[in-house]
Amino acid sequence: MLLPRSTKRHEVNGLARNGTRNGSHRDMARLEWNRKGDDDSKPDATPPRLLAWFDDGKKIDPPGVLAGENVRNRLMQGDNLHAMRHLLATGYRERVDLIYIDPPFWSGDDYYTKDGQDLLAYKDSWNGSIDSYLDMIHPRLQLMHQLLSPMGSIFVHVDWHAGHYIKLILDEIFGRENLRNEIIWWFGGPSPVKTSFPRKHDVLFFYSKSGEYHFTPQYAPMKQYLYERARKDPDGRLWVDQNVGKITQRKFDELAADGRVFKTNTGRYRRKQFLDEMQGDMIDDVWTIPIINSQANERLGYPTQKPRALLDRVVACASRPGDLVADFFCGSGTTLVAATLSGRHWIGTDSSSVAIGTARDRLASTRGCSFRLESF
Repeated sequence: MLLPRSTKRHEVNGLARNGTRNGSHRDMARLEWNRKGDDDSKPDATPPRLLAWFDDGKKIDPPGVLAGENVRNRLMQGDNLHAMRHLLATGYRERVDLIYIDPPFWSGDDYYTKDGQDLLAYKDSWNGSIDSYLDMIHPRLQLMHQLLSPMGSIFVHVDWHAGHYIKLILDEIFGRENLRNEIIWWFGGPSPVKTSFPRKHDVLFFYSKSGEYHFTPQYAPMKQYLYERARKDPDGRLWVDQNVGKITQRKFDELAADGRVFKTNTGRYRRKQFLDEMQGDMIDDVWTIPIINSQANERLGYPTQKPRALLDRVVACASRPGDLVADFFCGSGTTLVAATLSGRHWIGTDSSSVAIGTARDRLASTRGCSFRLESF
């Protein structure tokens, strides 16, 4: 919900202080710029045009108006502002369970494909004006807040260029109290930089819509040394030994009957802990996931393509099978693939025809993926 633009607002170094938020007394700094609030975020019912629909990789042509009406996955080409307004006007308000976006970073660069064609994928140049960039991102985050379900979450992927500005906007729209994590994605790799520390991470701001939200802890794979010291039962299950600990005789008898205790040569009892029942360490807010190398099968040649391992983790931790996942800057479609392969439904939008073409072909080759291709 938006912070009221009320009286008694004092600007300090580009920040505004406001004593109320959602009717309660708060003392909160806000980011202000020249044209903030000039956007019109009223829902727009203009429907998209159905271009085609794909049924498990097969393009249905001509699509027909009703042919894919039961297909919940939607890939939309056009301005995501129009797409989100349309979604709000057609029953999607508070229906999206997870949003991930990887918007332009205010880097000042233009990005081209690296597949031999050198096509312009998208522009991230704003005439040097942070105001223009904020004019773009602010109303879109407002609409995403309206689309997000009461127990939903949003992950906003940024870097050092404008992340600090976006953090203040997210605090204003989603509430500082709903910030769950500032996740560091450390991707590593070589760097020729010698005049400063090489930049080797991005940031994902993880906010929930409210104090009640879905979250599933994620765990790292088991440590290799456990496999190296593990022993094997006749049925092939691997296990390591542990102290029996302080347990009741009844519990001991249950473990013994299940073949989970054994007697050592020294006459002591030890407990079998099977590796397939163990979890690795819980993953914290620093995610070490390498970028896609130039020879990887996953690589599509799309600039700024993110590894699927990154989106697999986002989707797994903040949604459940059957949930609706949205990516309104979907690029090459990594979020949509991760959602498909984990049993989620999805909506993806992008204004770039190169991005939509890349995502379309990728999704069409993903087993079990059916979707509508639409255009605004």
